[in-house]
Amino acid sequence: MGVRIDCGDVVKIVIPNFKPKSYSMSAERPGEFDVTYKFYPSGRCSGYLNDLKIGDTITVFRLGSRQRRAGSHVGLIAYGVGITEALPIAAAELAKSEAAHVRLCWASKTHGDMFWHNDIQALLDAYPTRFSVETIVSRERHEGSRHGRLNPMLLA
Repeated sequence: MGVRIDCGDVVKIVIPNFKPKSYSMSAERPGEFDVTYKFYPSGRCSGYLNDLKIGDTITVFRLGSRQRRAGSHVGLIAYGVGITEALPIAAAELAKSEAAHVRLCWASKTHGDMFWHNDIQALLDAYPTRFSVETIVSRERHEGSRHGRLNPMLLA
């Protein structure tokens, strides 16, 4: 399909009898990719994806074409499930030598809404001087995370 996870490409999944829905890739391998979604019991799109069986066929297409903008310092901000796009981009940038530092800010309502803790820790272990993460939760206090909403003062 020509999609690139390091550019944050978005794929459209065609949901029968509904308009196509955008999803970010959460992993990429030659000839295939993953999408991560949150299942809502009454959701049309997530319900459709949840009902798929191994071997089922779906229709997907790429939305636009993005270009990577190389830089020595990369900052990524993810809100909630936006981490499914931001973390793979962070990993792709860390794999490139020109990224001297990659900083990820992940804001969510609760710590329980956050996932991929092992994947984040693996990147922190692999790139201890080049990768840093700041988590922010707005509806509770959690040790190791900032409390509140992402705002210009916090980014400063």
